Amino acid sequence: MRILAGISVAIWAVALGSPAALAQGDVRENFGPVSPARAKPEPKARTEPKAKIEPKTTQPRQATPPTTEAAADGKAGRKGGSKKDARNAKAKSKVASAGKSGPAGKAGPAGAAAAAAAKLPDLREAYTALPLADRLAIQFNLSWSGDYRGTADGEFSDKLAEAIKDYQKRNKFKVTGLLTPDERATLATAVAPRQNAAGWRMVEDPVTGARLGIPTRFATKLTPLPSGTRWSSEQGQLQIETFRIDTGATLEAVFEQQKKLPRRRVTLNSLQPDAFVIGGMQGLKKMRVIGSARNGEVRGLTILYDQAMEGSIDPLVGPIAVAYLPFAPGFALAAANEALRKSRDLVQQELGKLTGGLKIPGLGM
Repeated sequence: MRILAGISVAIWAVALGSPAALAQGDVRENFGPVSPARAKPEPKARTEPKAKIEPKTTQPRQATPPTTEAAADGKAGRKGGSKKDARNAKAKSKVASAGKSGPAGKAGPAGAAAAAAAKLPDLREAYTALPLADRLAIQFNLSWSGDYRGTADGEFSDKLAEAIKDYQKRNKFKVTGLLTPDERATLATAVAPRQNAAGWRMVEDPVTGARLGIPTRFATKLTPLPSGTRWSSEQGQLQIETFRIDTGATLEAVFEQQKKLPRRRVTLNSLQPDAFVIGGMQGLKKMRVIGSARNGEVRGLTILYDQAMEGSIDPLVGPIAVAYLPFAPGFALAAANEALRKSRDLVQQELGKLTGGLKIPGLGM
């Protein structure tokens, strides 16, 4: 019995000591569930790519050595803006200063206008320092050259300065807005033949008191009228007539009345606060009417001429209109004729240089 019991105990001992018995009997040695737990960090694996992407957006810039441009940007940033901001500010500065100066230091449009405005007082002072006869001669002669369309009153104006500049540009002179003595002589020499051919003479209307220029080679006949004076050719092909309306009529009323006179076809008209101009045809004649008002009185000038004479008279209409001064001061006529005399003296001097002092007939008053 004892032997059988010992054998039974040995068999149980062998059975209990086998790996299979141990594997089934001790759950602490079952590592099956542990392996998945170690490999489980799958949720963490899903977030790891995000952790890897974040450095790409921020860290690489810090890790990459700065380029020259980046360094400049950094410096600009430390001074209060990026390099782009600095460039924008510089561009704005250029735009803001464009009106003051153009490329290569040349004045831009606004800068040129400002410079011209600054020079006007100097031009005015220099022009008014000239004798009245010289100032009138400049205006008269520029009207004959086709550059001036203002009034020959001896006064300085922007229109006169522009006319002088146009004349200087066309003749390749230095553009200053003021004629030098040599330039005045050149101008007088150029227009003298036209004045001489027209028999140009400054006169005062005894009825209206206006001052005007008459081409006496064409207008040879003088006729007094109830409210003015007429200078005309013998057959009436040319008529230059003054008129005065002192009934208290307004300038606008006279303007409208002149436009509606019989047989008139108006092609141009302009009404200003103190003057008007009307142009067109009257019957078969070309027509130009100029009117001006002062102190409740309207004075005017009418020019009529046959179309057959337009080749001769058209160039004279401008000078006649410029020379007309309806409310002329007492000294204006004497000064105007003195201006013509001085202009012709300049011509004689210039021609004398070319002819050895020989005087040219036909240039006297």
